[in-house]
This record gives sequence, C-alpha cells and structure tokens, in this order.
Amino acid sequence: MAVTGYTIPRSPGGRASIVPYPPWHYVGDFLVVEYWADPEKAASVLPRGLDPHPDAGRCAAVFADWQSCSEHGGELTDPSRSQYKEVFIVVNALLDGEEVTTCPFIWVDRDFALTRGWLQGFPKKLGSIWVTRTFGLESPADPGVRAGATYGGTCSAYERRVVEAT
Repeated sequence: MAVTGYTIPRSPGGRASIVPYPPWHYVGDFLVVEYWADPEKAASVLPRGLDPHPDAGRCAAVFADWQSCSEHGGELTDPSRSQYKEVFIVVNALLDGEEVTTCPFIWVDRDFALTRGWLQGFPKKLGSIWVTRTFGLESPADPGVRAGATYGGTCSAYERRVVEAT
C-alpha cells in the first residue's frame, strides 16, 4: 500500500500530513502597527534586488488571529487544525521602482502554519503570540472598534520577548 499526503508525515490514507492539499482559505483579525525603524537597519534586512523605500525605514508589525481551511473544510470542525496566531514584520521597499513589502521575520504558534509558510516561501519560526481581541460587546473586557480603544500584541520565542506593540 502506498503512502500519500501533501506533506510529511505521509500515511496510507493521507490524513497524517501536517498540511492538507491546497487551495487554502483564510479569514482573520489583524492588529497592524506601522512604525519607522532606523533606515540603515531596515535596509540591512532587504533581500538582494530590493531598494530602500523613499519613506526610509517604513515598516509594520502585523499581529493576526487566523482561521483557515482546505477546500473540503474539514479543519473547521477540528479548530486545533484551523486556528493559529501569527506576527510578522514587514519592511517597505522598491522593486524596479514599484512599492513592495518584504517579510524578513515571522512567527506562528502552530506547526501546520509553520510548514505551510515554508512551502509558500515565508521564513516562519515558532513563537507564543497573543493579541487583544474584540467581541462586539459593550463590556470593560472588550475594547471595541472606536476612538481611544487600546490593543496590544506580543510574541515570545525561545522564552524571550521578540515583539511587542500597542
């Protein structure tokens, strides 16, 4: 009997794969914090072929609380295979004069998101990620989406804080 699956580990039924076959569908909530880094440090992480953005040092930290599924949607009935959190740093740049962003750093909290990211070319690493959420309720525990609302996000990797933002 042949073993099958999109990624390792493969099994006779193909269900042991860390990542299911594409296409993949995503929804999520985001906390995006735009900031300006030291222009030289921002330029130092640009891949070869990209030029610094005219707004030197322009970056963002993106915290995301995701839910995803493959075409058959089976992951939705097993949320441990569909939900994950992620934080990534993007640096604005130019490619042949066109504005682009590049992602030099990215952390996720689940192995399937890590593996899928590697397949897509992202330099994902594992981390512990937390993001303030809103539930659409009038409550002191819900900051809501309104002027003056306060949100935060953190990421730790190897027991060290690597990103925090409010």
